[in-house]
Amino acid sequence: MIRRQPKLGGFTNPTRETFEVVNIGTLEEVLPAGAYDLASLRESRVVDGALPVKILGEGKVTKKFDLTVNAASKSAREAILKAGGSVTFV
Repeated sequence: MIRRQPKLGGFTNPTRETFEVVNIGTLEEVLPAGAYDLASLRESRVVDGALPVKILGEGKVTKKFDLTVNAASKSAREAILKAGGSVTFV
């Protein structure tokens, strides 16, 4: 049985992509309504670092945001579109 187990333990996915995540509730609290891209999100200190940005659907949105990001979850896209905004991907 021990011979069947791998020597090094687990599997590391070489193509895994790591994102810096931002919830839509955070956008609602911190930013006024408007258009934002990756540079303006970093400038306003919502995100920091050089990782790609992904928007997640935690929270509620009432403001109109026009976002240009690397990725967004389905629930985040639906909430932003419902509030009158738009999401485009880089």
